Amino acid sequence: MDIANTTLEHIYPQKLDAKDRVAELEPVKHALGNLTILGPGENDAAANKSFPDKRKAFEESNLRINRQIAKNMTWTKADVDKRTGLLAEIAEKIFVP
Repeated sequence: MDIANTTLEHIYPQKLDAKDRVAELEPVKHALGNLTILGPGENDAAANKSFPDKRKAFEESNLRINRQIAKNMTWTKADVDKRTGLLAEIAEKIFVP
């Protein structure tokens, strides 16, 4: 993947129709655990779709971390919290000497 052409994607979308919003996810939609990176084509496929509609893009991603997201059938606040912890652990291994 060409890192210069990647985009930041919200797993639970930042913009959804009112009827599709999930109250527990609204406060954490900008949390680290709700963000991932996608290539430009992958981002176009995911866009502002709901999680069930984005799963296919995550499943077909070149990045293992996104394929891991796709193993979830739903996306909840608990998933965001768990992923935030995972990403923090990864960052500590990479950035903390």
